[in-house]
Amino acid sequence: MSFFYQSKKHLTKLPLHKVASAKACCASIASAYVQSGMIIGLGTGSTTNYFIEYLGLRIAKEGLNIQATTTSLESENLAKQWKIPLIKENSFS
Repeated sequence: MSFFYQSKKHLTKLPLHKVASAKACCASIASAYVQSGMIIGLGTGSTTNYFIEYLGLRIAKEGLNIQATTTSLESENLAKQWKIPLIKENSFS
């Protein structure tokens, strides 16, 4: 199975393991922009799963101090697994 993406000149085919590596890389880079004191929204999907994992690692290793809210039960459960502090979406305005 492969993932297809559209370039301007042609359709290119990537193997799924390279897509997973690219998603993990993007999530890692995105997690580096998160700073202590932030309240962040965690979406849903495979790239978000990597992002949640990287945030959890930063919390454990660096003492990153954030709060998050989630868009799905799947993301909520994963965030809890990685000990990411969660807030209810209606607790801020």
